Amino acid sequence: MSFSERSGLSPVRPIQRASMDGRLRNGLWNVVHALVEEETDFLNQFQQSAGREMLEWIWVDFRGAARDQLGHAGRTWLRDWFYAAKWYEVYDLIEFIAAIEGVGFTNDCNAALKRERAAYQIVQGKVVELTDEGQLKAIDEAMVAAEPFAPVHEHLRTAVARLGDRPEPDCRNAAKEAISAVETLAGMIAGSPGATLDAALKLIEQRKIIPLHPSLIKAWGAIYGYTSDAGIRHGLKEGQSSIELEDALYVVVSCSAFISYLIALAARAGVKVG
Repeated sequence: MSFSERSGLSPVRPIQRASMDGRLRNGLWNVVHALVEEETDFLNQFQQSAGREMLEWIWVDFRGAARDQLGHAGRTWLRDWFYAAKWYEVYDLIEFIAAIEGVGFTNDCNAALKRERAAYQIVQGKVVELTDEGQLKAIDEAMVAAEPFAPVHEHLRTAVARLGDRPEPDCRNAAKEAISAVETLAGMIAGSPGATLDAALKLIEQRKIIPLHPSLIKAWGAIYGYTSDAGIRHGLKEGQSSIELEDALYVVVSCSAFISYLIALAARAGVKVG
């Protein structure tokens, strides 16, 4: 937020959700353009080659166009497309490039998204509705911690992907996958794969596998119950409505933090998980 906005001298720019103003589009274009711009300096031939390769990937794999037509289209087609595209189509392109370019591109895009007050950040290659850095950190840390545990990691990865569905996030399935990630991990720690979360946590407590406080076990039993009552883990019942984004984010972020916590406790206790 700028000085004039904080001082009440200029109107505060709203969070950009399901929209993209000129400043945000320009900011993201500047990041994309840096990858595909044509270099003429002999010393930058490698950059020129890399830029051409990225342009071809976008043309062929993202757009689905014929490779031999790229020369006729030149380089201006991408800019024309970018500025004519719907807001969610731009984010589709950003995800496509992020999967190829990785951390550097992601960080530059996230900086532009934050600067221009977008309601989104890129998490694990997916554009997700997150405006709080703490949420982003919790999910990223859990994704890293869960990498050695394939089924847990896959559930969590799918939860993030469902949050990134466009034009609307799939909130119910995002929450379902997140709670399934916790349930799977708890079952692995308890030595009882396939156990429900409630049962796995009780086994962990009874066998004193890791020093998990009884209050936390009770709290997560309540969250597990909530996911059933809200129709998250099972189909919606008559009279139930699909959960909102705020609910899904709460479940995904809470599950992410708990996953990191459980893995850390197991490592400290020397428990072999799996």
